[in-house]
Amino acid sequence: MKWRAEIEIKNLEYYFALKNTLIFVSDLMHRGFQIINEAKEKNIEIYGAKGRRSKKCTWIAVTCTGTSNPHILKITFPNNVILIDYNSFDIKQEDVPLEEMTRNVEAIKELAGDKAKISTSNSVISSLLDSFVEKDTKMSKVESIYRQFLHGARSGGCNYVFNPKALEEYEIHYDYHQLYAYVMSNYSFPTSRPVIADGFIDAEFAIYEISGEFEVKEDGYPLIRMTRERLLDAREIVDRIYLAKPDYELLLANYKVYSITIHRTLYYPYGFKGADVFKPLADKLYEGRKKYKGKCEERVFKMLNEVYPGHFQMFQYFGDFWGKGFTPSDSLKVKLVNPKIGIFITAYARQMLYKLLKRCDKKDVIGYDTDCVFVRKDMNLEDITGQNPGQIHEDGRYTNVIHEAAKRYYGYDYYTGEYFEKMAGKSKSGKQWKYDKSKNIYELVEVSNGKVQK
Repeated sequence: MKWRAEIEIKNLEYYFALKNTLIFVSDLMHRGFQIINEAKEKNIEIYGAKGRRSKKCTWIAVTCTGTSNPHILKITFPNNVILIDYNSFDIKQEDVPLEEMTRNVEAIKELAGDKAKISTSNSVISSLLDSFVEKDTKMSKVESIYRQFLHGARSGGCNYVFNPKALEEYEIHYDYHQLYAYVMSNYSFPTSRPVIADGFIDAEFAIYEISGEFEVKEDGYPLIRMTRERLLDAREIVDRIYLAKPDYELLLANYKVYSITIHRTLYYPYGFKGADVFKPLADKLYEGRKKYKGKCEERVFKMLNEVYPGHFQMFQYFGDFWGKGFTPSDSLKVKLVNPKIGIFITAYARQMLYKLLKRCDKKDVIGYDTDCVFVRKDMNLEDITGQNPGQIHEDGRYTNVIHEAAKRYYGYDYYTGEYFEKMAGKSKSGKQWKYDKSKNIYELVEVSNGKVQK
């Protein structure tokens, strides 16, 4: 099968004239609707991701995610021509020249092999993992009974700022290098089917169902989530939250416990070493970054490095938006995966963040974000400083910084005086794709709200 990159969306006639070609198209996720609308105009049958396809008619098949606003991942033609979204593989999302796209596609092909079934960066990770780990990312019928444990304990990186909107005259950022890659390579993770028991069971791979009343200690940090959006940062009565054992240990270390009940424990009797299973691919991605340092291909390995740990927590709905009888709806259920490995990856990472915070004087801590702390004074970190995974490096010094939130802050570089900003979720171009249901198309529109006033 031929692999190639293209910037522009072409018409259907162009794609039907090709054979056996995998095409990486710039921003297919949003712009692929041009093909769908053209197919509708020409009465070409449109199928979803799965199901039998007729040999008696001309058709295209569309794989997408989302519930009410579909995002296209792949478009398949009967002549074995497949379009996939190039943006899934490159951390630079806009204005990538065709020459760089072509080089990056070749890097993906070299890494995954030209026979790999590629549709997204996650599918590249899938193609390179041991098969038993891939099976562990699927929700078995046994484990689906305990879905509230698994999806209750699932939590992303921990981020917090103590005084939002306050002006910080000077601050230093210290960052773990390759934190998740280090965790995946140096810790153990659960496998097999779970066991559930009443009360507390002291097991390495345990998830606890907890109620109680808690308050952050004077020298503690808010590191436990009440919900996916909110950390437990005040005295509060909690009714049934789900914590993996590493998070349970953080709860005891950082919070006053006025009362606690552990109703049930779900635990996995068996596990595997990340050094045996995850480290080879983590090293391969890291070596790729070093090999292509300063070149466009480095961006591909950075993207895959970011996707790798998230592969074990991701869940999506694969919708047949254009299939017969399908009605888009916000109430559609997502396709659940088994996040048991991802739960422990992020929980161990929070423990490492806490280890770094413990080396700080709390009064000097401005905030933290996943693998990074923001502090007012220099820290003595020589014993753990370096550029290897799991080591610390100084990520910058800044003046006149305002933290709107842990992932939204702006100010000036201490050395150059240049303005900088980090705004998670904000488009760098000032434009965003908006889905128009009536036209069945995405359009680029100017974003007026959320603009930072310098």
